[in-house]
Amino acid sequence: MGRLVIVVHIGTSVIKSIENEMDPLLKAISKLVPEDTVTLAFTSKRSMAKLETRGKLVKSFRSVLKEGFDIYDDILIIPLHMLEGGDYQAIKTYADQVEHDVKAMDSKKITLLQPLIYDDASCEKLAMLLKSIIVEKKV
Repeated sequence: MGRLVIVVHIGTSVIKSIENEMDPLLKAISKLVPEDTVTLAFTSKRSMAKLETRGKLVKSFRSVLKEGFDIYDDILIIPLHMLEGGDYQAIKTYADQVEHDVKAMDSKKITLLQPLIYDDASCEKLAMLLKSIIVEKKV
């Protein structure tokens, strides 16, 4: 069995944003790691509650991580955070806590990727991506 890949975002209550941006991203990641299970999770309770009233269910990061450890030995967390702020730190703290608690009983592994911007090289890559978008859009 492959690993669980959790794509985690603060959240949105705009269903079209999930359909037009999040879902295609999940599909693209799934193509890169076809042996893995890729899922979306949010950290904002407010966004999840609004979505639920609109008939769309997105699970919380905490519940996906807890449920994932019942099935998978290896979990990769891909944060969609630009910078290392409070929400990213909360994800890191919780993932560390769960991994510590579970490792005492079993040999399971969590890998949390860094935010999108974390050093000079990542800033350069983002700048190049933005440049290509600006050139493409002719702005």
